[in-house]
Amino acid sequence: MGERPATVHDFGGFPEALYALQYPAKGSPTIAQAVSDCLITANFETTFAPQQGWDHGAWVPLMKLYPKAQIPVVQISLPALQTPAFYYALGQALAPLRAQGLMVIASGSLTHNLYDVRLHSDRVGSDAAPVAPITSVAPYVLPFRNWVQARVEARDLPALLNYRVLAPFAVECHPTDEHWLPLYVALGAGEFENFGAKLNYFSGELAHYTLAMDNVVLT
Repeated sequence: MGERPATVHDFGGFPEALYALQYPAKGSPTIAQAVSDCLITANFETTFAPQQGWDHGAWVPLMKLYPKAQIPVVQISLPALQTPAFYYALGQALAPLRAQGLMVIASGSLTHNLYDVRLHSDRVGSDAAPVAPITSVAPYVLPFRNWVQARVEARDLPALLNYRVLAPFAVECHPTDEHWLPLYVALGAGEFENFGAKLNYFSGELAHYTLAMDNVVLT
């Protein structure tokens, strides 16, 4: 982890103003080492990437939470192609960081189907901006969102781990699930199954036809 990582604009097809945004948060080699120690203790392999900048999964939510970039940040890249149970266990490995006064933020999107965003934009007119606010919501978004909220508030970990089978419209909401899987890291870090932290579920914005931006906070 470098002392002052660059802001990485790892996305395409969005308004030019987004590519001008910068998030000048400091890194923290000390915290990075503490994170690595927790993961190694739980038998997860770790490597350091001191040249890696903040990707948009880190700087976009942090820009809203801490617009002055006043707190040090350590970004964790998740291994690809693992099961929800793997990511939950990874979150459990990070749980000791909370006792050190560190906050674990897992960012993603409750629903994320950009294919249908583009299809909807094509249907409503070629002049529609690809990320313009829209007034309609895909029919699969609310059933999935309601199921997730109910299962999270019930702390029903087995159902959440098997969401691909049990949740309505799971595949439609997440053709690929990289934007969904960070939820399990947050749940594991918050000792979700053992009622280790107070839970608050906040319904977020519905935008761009297929995107629900809900939040789960464990304190």
